[in-house]
Amino acid sequence: MKRFKSTTGEDVRIALLSGHVFLVGSEWKDLPEFAWSDAYAQRCISEDMITGNGSVGVTTEVMAKMDHIALAKEEIKGAILEAMEEGNESFFNKMNGVPKVSAISEKLGKKANQQYVREVWYRIQDETGAVEKAEDNDAS
Repeated sequence: MKRFKSTTGEDVRIALLSGHVFLVGSEWKDLPEFAWSDAYAQRCISEDMITGNGSVGVTTEVMAKMDHIALAKEEIKGAILEAMEEGNESFFNKMNGVPKVSAISEKLGKKANQQYVREVWYRIQDETGAVEKAEDNDAS
């Protein structure tokens, strides 16, 4: 376990594909090791970054990785939102509605990470409430 907190002071929701969800706020919160990289990617800091228990090299490396992951996810989000605005149905998988990694890669001009695509997609769905709307339509 390692303790994390938000760098903005606002709550940060960390939702993993495994189904685990953590809410990290302005107070230190223990997170299991499998959630650390996602916490860093969401721009949270770990206690050892503050107390100096970690090495400076690792902290610099972690910060660089955080920036890289955050940028990649923002690019993916932009590509998905653009495709949604265009109504580009071929961009999305016909079976489950998830954006095609190949389509995102083509739009970005570089290979997109499948895990990031799914994470960003589910976050967009969560933010817009689209999953609940779709379920309501299925129930009708």
